[in-house]
Amino acid sequence: MTEATFLLGRTGQPSTRVLELIVKRGRALVRARTVILLLLEADTLVAAAGAGQLGPDTLLSSLPL
Repeated sequence: MTEATFLLGRTGQPSTRVLELIVKRGRALVRARTVILLLLEADTLVAAAGAGQLGPDTLLSSLPL
């Protein structure tokens, strides 16, 4: 069982720690400068976590669908 799976199973929802773990490992896996994780909230995509070269307003910005 991975750390992310364990934490997600305990809380039932992705916590900030789980999301940070996902973007950091994902960034390393694909060797990207930046990774941003978008979550769907109603009819909007919200930048919930990121790793790498991010602007100050990147996280918690949203994109309507």
